[in-house]
Amino acid sequence: MSFVCYYKCVTTNTEVPEITKMDISTYPPCSKCGLGKPERAHHCSKCKSCILEMDHHCNYIGNCVGFANKKYFLLLLFYVTLMILFVLLINTPLAIYAFFYPLRNPFYHCVFRLFDLVHCILGIYALNLFF
Repeated sequence: MSFVCYYKCVTTNTEVPEITKMDISTYPPCSKCGLGKPERAHHCSKCKSCILEMDHHCNYIGNCVGFANKKYFLLLLFYVTLMILFVLLINTPLAIYAFFYPLRNPFYHCVFRLFDLVHCILGIYALNLFF
């Protein structure tokens, strides 16, 4: 599900709908792009467009988080948090066992350390969502 939410976050168009872009008489014009800007819309300097209910521009998804994709972004954060907790739950007993009872076979020791390294890299990458 996290991949689906990530895909929806990246591909969802967060710009102000076309109807409000044309209706400059109803909404005041944006000072940067000159198009009609409804209430609670902000101009993103990275996307070069007005975003409805803009929260922030997320470099992780390469898109602004706004009205259209806020639900998918929050679900993505939730699923990534669950994945991190699951990996910690699975790896903690293995790490404790490996620390107190060293593995006799050096091949398994190498594979275990490589597995830990991959999980650490993925964990650091996933934590970038929150900072």
